[in-house]
Amino acid sequence: MQRYVPDAPRTSLMGRAVRTLLLLVVIAVLAWHIAEGWSIATWIGEDYLTATAPSPVADAAIIGIEADRVTLRQLATADLDVATPGVFGFATEDFYLRLGEVVSYGQTDVTRTYETVEGAQPVIGEFGHLDLMARPWSALESVGLYEATYTGPLGEMDQLAIDGSGTWVIHVHDHLAGPDQAVPLMAALAATGVSQRSITYRNDPGQPSDAGGRFTFGVEERDDLEAAVASARASGAERVFLVGYGTGGAVVMAQVYRDLDITGAILDSPAIDAENAVDVAVSTGRTGLLGITAGTATKLGSVLAAVRYDVDWQTANYLSRAGQLGVPVLVIHAVDDVDHPVADSRALALEKPERVRLIEIEDAGTGLAWNTDPALYESSVLEFVDGLVVP
Repeated sequence: MQRYVPDAPRTSLMGRAVRTLLLLVVIAVLAWHIAEGWSIATWIGEDYLTATAPSPVADAAIIGIEADRVTLRQLATADLDVATPGVFGFATEDFYLRLGEVVSYGQTDVTRTYETVEGAQPVIGEFGHLDLMARPWSALESVGLYEATYTGPLGEMDQLAIDGSGTWVIHVHDHLAGPDQAVPLMAALAATGVSQRSITYRNDPGQPSDAGGRFTFGVEERDDLEAAVASARASGAERVFLVGYGTGGAVVMAQVYRDLDITGAILDSPAIDAENAVDVAVSTGRTGLLGITAGTATKLGSVLAAVRYDVDWQTANYLSRAGQLGVPVLVIHAVDDVDHPVADSRALALEKPERVRLIEIEDAGTGLAWNTDPALYESSVLEFVDGLVVP
């Protein structure tokens, strides 16, 4: 007898349509993640791992002058909002102003107090750019600043120098800045008579390049800093302090873990967990495909960046090794920094409270800790250095 074989269950047209639609949605989501991840990786490579510093552009034009006040009109090319509170320079071809308090502001016009530091008196119609140093180069000649070199693993590297005592302070700039980023703190420290160097490192514009040609958050750059430290000691340094600004803080941390004879380290809004810093910057400062960026796409972007650009995120996570920290550290962090999260500095201070002192500067954006509160910034650094220097 032939067995009865029932018909296969019938699927409704609606059911098949739903399954097909779900499959298409899954494929679309995966495709979007891959495209977004690749785009994020490219953004990381161009914005974080390149060594090309942006050229200064005109930020504003002077449209009014009255006594000790100047009115500026912000331009579409501006890199920084001219109404940002704090101390800044305003540089033109003919004069240099030091901008102070914001007196009033509108949609595009800002009135601030000012003083003329160099050159002629300001005139209406001049264009200029905001300068984070808040002083012209010539103002540092009075404290003995000069250009010099040191020998790194790849050859001669440029640096800014001030000669002084057996206490040395070596400054390491953010990779999209330059050695003149240290000028405000160098000026403050010059009054104490310490020796100072603000170094360049591999792949900086005009400096020797390595095979990769990209910034590695201290994994490779620490070799240049180590050479600068060795040069300082060979020149008679009895104590060595390191100062790292932004991603330069990663370079300093890499050296701090290597060299326990460092007297102390000062970190200005440091990137001490490179991958987390990049992830936060992506989520806060980038408009993704379709106007959104999912956390999973951000992580995929980090992975793809590691593969495409040979980035060692694990080695560049200096927060993960906080338990090994054996050097006193002062961290000054701009709370509103969108590139280098203050949460990482807080975690470092919690992990090693006996070694790390954290000072948070409120209402300070990326790279603006000193500009926002120079008095607190400078007094904290001077107190830290003085407390570790034994006569």
